Amino acid sequence: MKEEKIAVLDTSSARDIKWNPDGNSADPENIKASNRLMELLDEGYKVYIVSTRTKMYPDSYDKCLFDVVPEDQIFHAEPGSEVGHAHAAGLVDVYKRLYTVLGFEFPEVNTKGLNRGREDWTDYRSNLANFGVVLR
Repeated sequence: MKEEKIAVLDTSSARDIKWNPDGNSADPENIKASNRLMELLDEGYKVYIVSTRTKMYPDSYDKCLFDVVPEDQIFHAEPGSEVGHAHAAGLVDVYKRLYTVLGFEFPEVNTKGLNRGREDWTDYRSNLANFGVVLR
């Protein structure tokens, strides 16, 4: 995989949502793949989408992503998993699954500092840059 150009986007970076002016969040006015996502695809990147949500909506809110990125390149936290903070097992797991698919070694867990030896999904995300992965 190291020969490929790889990018990882979160759902907020991968899609643009225009909400109805009435403030009804259940009824967006327009949802589309973001310009950045489309640029990366046009430039030949293999784009992976990683969501911290436990569910994706391929028939509604996330349809624009599923229309342009293969489903096996879209990752989300497992339903029912813990996702409420940076050390949450469900969020760490979603990045571990991505690393496994990409064939990357997991980053070392820092035993000192703020994390005190706990895995943090943001460490996994930022470490992807060390493999040449474009983030956002």
